[in-house]
Amino acid sequence: MKGSRPNSPLWRGGAKRRGGLRFFTQADEYRDNTASTPPGTTAKRRRTKPLSKGNSVAGTLSVASVIPRGSEAGTTLIQIQELMNLLPHRYPMLLVDKIIEINEENTKCKGIKNVTINEPFFQGHYPGNPIMPGVLIVESMAQVGASLLLQTDALKNRIPLIGNIDNVKFRRMVRPGDQLVIEIELLWVKGNVGKIAGIATVEGEMAAQMEMVFKLSDRNKE
Repeated sequence: MKGSRPNSPLWRGGAKRRGGLRFFTQADEYRDNTASTPPGTTAKRRRTKPLSKGNSVAGTLSVASVIPRGSEAGTTLIQIQELMNLLPHRYPMLLVDKIIEINEENTKCKGIKNVTINEPFFQGHYPGNPIMPGVLIVESMAQVGASLLLQTDALKNRIPLIGNIDNVKFRRMVRPGDQLVIEIELLWVKGNVGKIAGIATVEGEMAAQMEMVFKLSDRNKE
């Protein structure tokens, strides 16, 4: 309905839209978005199967929860050339190849990292048994989240910094030839600080999940 507020945790506290994102105008606490719809409500909600037990917001993400914007699922929305304009990372630390889906509210996206035997970390991790380090899987997830944020006008040319990582779980080893499909949900943003939740899968199987607090630093300041 025109004029109604979407069902998003970013709409609490009279948030304003700026550059496609909604920013808090007062320091309201983030309400866990795993709460169920009150009985009797007529609002339509997409039901998703939790990925883990408990109240972790990372458990609310699912492959079906990301809605393609302006293209069919699997079509590239942000190519590698544009990613290099958005992200300050460069080889060998650029760990996302493309963004294939972004929802209409700019709060969810899906990115791809193609893992090849040419990755430099496979030389030492481990010789004869190449396994992608878990910390680099988390870094890849962080870069997909940064891509979602930095493609908005209000946050361009910022440097993404990790402030805190919670609820990290690794379920599957990632090896050369695997394709990491990374889903990120923006939980909240207050000024230049915010929080994301993410999952990474290989062929539909969970590889890792995490929640991360980040800070977006001005490139012109130390």
